Amino acid sequence: MGKIQLPDGRDICYPFEHDAIVNVVLDAIFLSGYGQYVQGPESFDNLIAVGAAAVLCRLQEFTSGTRRSIIFSAAGYRTQYDGFISLINNTIKKTPHLLDRWTRFCGQMLARGRLIAGMNGSL
Repeated sequence: MGKIQLPDGRDICYPFEHDAIVNVVLDAIFLSGYGQYVQGPESFDNLIAVGAAAVLCRLQEFTSGTRRSIIFSAAGYRTQYDGFISLINNTIKKTPHLLDRWTRFCGQMLARGRLIAGMNGSL
């Protein structure tokens, strides 16, 4: 979902569409029963920013080559979260082709989350 291959073989990767971030967000929200509180695709701005911060935390646990446990907290990763929200609001949402892609991506996330949770088409 997160990359497109150019004719010359190079990949274009889009921020936040990596499977790790997608799965963290969908699992945390829809497998834990919170899907009913997701109001629509626009809810994913914050959810994806938090999910990306959580994935970053997990990756940082292995920066030394061996796992060093880091407890994820919103306060501890506030700077990273703010940076992700800024990227969403100031770049993605202000660039027409990125906004179109973001809107489709968040709609796909919502549809996939509803399937995971066994929810029907409405919230």
